[in-house]
Amino acid sequence: MPDQKYLYKRNQVYYARFRLPKKYGGGYFFKSLKTTNLPQARALRDLLVMPFLSRESLIDTAASLLRITHQGQSAQYKAFRNLADPSFPLPPPPTENQRLTLAEIAEKYLAFNQSSDLTIGSTHKYRAIIDGFLAIVGGEKFVEEIGKQEIVNYRDALAALPSNWMKRKVGGKTTRTVSVSHIQQSLMVLKRFFAWIINEGYTEIIENPVSNITLPYVRIKQRKAFSRGEADEACNLSFPKNQKLVDETAWRLIPLIGRFSGLRLGEICQLRVEDLVVVDGIKCFRIVEDALLGKTTKSHRDHLVPIHSKLEKELDRLVGGRSEGPLFEQVGTYTDGNGVTKYGKGFGNHFNRRVKAIGDFSFHSFRNFAISEMANAGRFATHLRAGLTDRAGQPGHRARSHRT
Repeated sequence: MPDQKYLYKRNQVYYARFRLPKKYGGGYFFKSLKTTNLPQARALRDLLVMPFLSRESLIDTAASLLRITHQGQSAQYKAFRNLADPSFPLPPPPTENQRLTLAEIAEKYLAFNQSSDLTIGSTHKYRAIIDGFLAIVGGEKFVEEIGKQEIVNYRDALAALPSNWMKRKVGGKTTRTVSVSHIQQSLMVLKRFFAWIINEGYTEIIENPVSNITLPYVRIKQRKAFSRGEADEACNLSFPKNQKLVDETAWRLIPLIGRFSGLRLGEICQLRVEDLVVVDGIKCFRIVEDALLGKTTKSHRDHLVPIHSKLEKELDRLVGGRSEGPLFEQVGTYTDGNGVTKYGKGFGNHFNRRVKAIGDFSFHSFRNFAISEMANAGRFATHLRAGLTDRAGQPGHRARSHRT
């Protein structure tokens, strides 16, 4: 039996997976082999699988494997026909027209993803990346024609393309190329795509061509924090006229909240009046997830962020006599075609364009500025800093909390 027939790998652990014959009830058999060692997994698979397979099933399996290896006219295939029961109809060897191209297999994979537990946004992202891969490599090719060199060529071609190359309508010119994070994400998606192809038996190759393909260079741009003077200047940008996405109150106060709290733009735009709370005598922003209200957090953790004294009077005037409802009425929030809500997208677009007059900044620079300010304040701000970054106890994000 081939090395990985009926084997499925998830989180480095091997599983046995195969369809049961009708005489045993049909359906799929799926069981963890509780090993990360391939030879051990093969041995355990054989112990589990072979008792379920009848003589006819073995013949059909072997014939299918010979077809996959495209050796229909070989001596192996002819010898197998002589050993088989003459009354058992073996399928003819495949022709080139019966082989599936990359584009055809991709459609099956994307359909499989739609039936899985992936979110709508993730499914859309997978399709965009795989469509881009097929556009560069060629969807008419077969899986066996894709090796590591083809993946490297795809990676290098992607790195040289403009960031908007996949858009149907491209307005104006751009000097930005595809980001490193997108290239890394694309390689991850392709690795899963080819792993699925191998596990489903669409190819005879065993090694994933995307394995161990990395970027030979680092082009990751560090996020930049404001200085105090730049942060003050960013809080006084001119209001964008002739637009209906953002009101003047939101334009004036949202940068102030970002400067003195370090909250993300999306978190600020999701704030409600009832999120202004008092805990142990300290006024705080309450950052929570609420499915009914459509509120989300990046880390999926509820946390509190103290309200700076310079914000208290502004927030009191903003709230007025209200006891509930959104803190800001008009911030440019919209829902895209995939059902994903983009909180404060309109505000962010206007702000990030205007802040370029100060330097290479974005709204997120307020967050880096606030975290750096608290870090410079010493031990007194340590517990506040941990609540702000909402990543306490996560060493993987330790560097982020003091980046300037």
